[in-house]
Amino acid sequence: MGKLGVANLVLIGFAVVGALVVVPPLLNLAGGLLGLLIMLAIWMVIGFAAGKLVRGRSFGTLGDILMGLLGGFVGNFILGLFGVNLGGLIGAIITGIIGAVLLVYIIRIFANRDFAR
Repeated sequence: MGKLGVANLVLIGFAVVGALVVVPPLLNLAGGLLGLLIMLAIWMVIGFAAGKLVRGRSFGTLGDILMGLLGGFVGNFILGLFGVNLGGLIGAIITGIIGAVLLVYIIRIFANRDFAR
């Protein structure tokens, strides 16, 4: 499938859906533009930490933000299956990192063995 690859298409699809579903409520709930900037910074920290754990370096600014956002979804889903709910900002960051690391390994298993190497 061309240069883009299945794993990248999956990430782009998740990012578009996430942006359409997540960003508008965040603008209302988190206090507008400042809240959105804070959320982007948190997602970037999550993606950076996950990148350091699985590949020894960052995914890049946009990649870190996308991995942080998607990692939050995956982490909440997986931990929710086990009845685990880590509260607060630190808990959200830990959940996001767990989810982002799992997401990388899921993509490696099902789509692209060389993803994030």
